Amino acid sequence: MSTPETPNPHVPPVPRYGEYANPGYTPPANVTPPTPPAPYYAPPVAERPRRTWDLVLSIVLLVFGLFGVLLAIFNAATLDYQMQDLYEQYGVNGQYEPGAGGAIAQAVIVVSHVLLYVVAILVTLLLIRKNRVSFWVPLSIGALAFIVFIVTLMVLVLSDPVLFDAAMQQQ
Repeated sequence: MSTPETPNPHVPPVPRYGEYANPGYTPPANVTPPTPPAPYYAPPVAERPRRTWDLVLSIVLLVFGLFGVLLAIFNAATLDYQMQDLYEQYGVNGQYEPGAGGAIAQAVIVVSHVLLYVVAILVTLLLIRKNRVSFWVPLSIGALAFIVFIVTLMVLVLSDPVLFDAAMQQQ
């Protein structure tokens, strides 16, 4: 604490906070105005560390996903031949007639795999840009694409009455 100064009779007292100054009062020259408080700035957010293993694993999984999409498109294009092979495996006499179900199954497989792959790329790149863990995105979307592929094939196989009857007779 500072010691109180002796009042000078020729200098009027400095008004306290909330008091009016006497008429003709001028502050002494040696009094410096108080400095305004420093503006408040939020502390800088700590940068998340870049995880090299996550980046590499995400890119590897996206490349595997590209091969998966290409393989799914190839399988969708040859779906009629694969169904004919199933006819031959179960000993069904005749030709497979694709009908509307085959075209719908092909479209579902191709469109779903392409859309899921695009979503996987976009979300993974967004997470990589924010330095967040991202390898789970292509992994989980790949699992979802696999489920869509299997379910679509099962619906196609089970909706064919000739192949379904042949499979039930083998039981």
